[in-house]
Amino acid sequence: MTRVFFVLAIVVCGVVVRPLPATAAESDRLYAGGLVGISTLSADARTVVSSPNVSVSLYKPENGAAVSGVVGVHLYRFVSIQANYIGNRNRVTLVSAVISPSGGHFDEQARSTAQHALVGDVLIYVRALESVVRPYFSVGVGVVRFESDQLPLALGSDLEPAPEHIASTRAGLRVAVGIDVTFGGGWSFRYSFSDAMSRNPVSSQLSPRGQRSLANFQSLFGLVRRL
Repeated sequence: MTRVFFVLAIVVCGVVVRPLPATAAESDRLYAGGLVGISTLSADARTVVSSPNVSVSLYKPENGAAVSGVVGVHLYRFVSIQANYIGNRNRVTLVSAVISPSGGHFDEQARSTAQHALVGDVLIYVRALESVVRPYFSVGVGVVRFESDQLPLALGSDLEPAPEHIASTRAGLRVAVGIDVTFGGGWSFRYSFSDAMSRNPVSSQLSPRGQRSLANFQSLFGLVRRL
C-alpha cells in the first residue's frame, strides 16, 4: 500500500508541474487584468462583567466597493503566480457602553475605513492551461495598509472615544477560490471570492478591546488578458 501511494504522489506531482506546451512556453505566459466588486469586513463584539459593572463594545461594518489589479505568469500547465493590488473602502460604526448601579455611559462613532494591500499569490488550477474553463484556488501573503477617520456622525456620554485617525501597516494572509473562462483573443473572464486575514486595528480601539482578527471578504469579477 505504501508503494501505491508513493507512485500516485509521483504521478500527481508530474501532472501539476508538467511544462507548458511549446507554443505557450514561448509566449502568452504573462497576463494582467483588473477586477471590481464588493468588500465585506468581519464584525467584532465583547462583553466584560465585573460586578457590579458591565462593559460592552462592538463594531458593525457596511459593505463597500473593492478594486484589484493583477499581473502574473503561468509557470506550468496547472500552476501560476501573480502579484495583486487590492483596495477597498467600508464604513463602520463603533459602540462602547458601561452600565453600573449609578447609571450608564456610552459612545457611538461612525467612521470611514480604507485598506490598500499588495499580495503575492500562488494559483493552483483544476484544469490545464489550454482549457476554456479553469477553476482555481490560491493562497498568498502580503502587506496591508489600513486607515480610518471619524465621520461627523457621533454620539457620546462621558466615555473616551476612539482617535479621530487610525492607521496601521501589517502582514496579511489571503486565500481565494475562483474561475477563469477564456473567450478568445487572449482574453478571459475571471471571478474570485477571497478572504484576507490580518490583525485588527479597529478592535484594538474598542473599550473593552475586541479579540477577533480582521477578515476582509471580497467578491470580485473582471477581465484578464495574456500579454
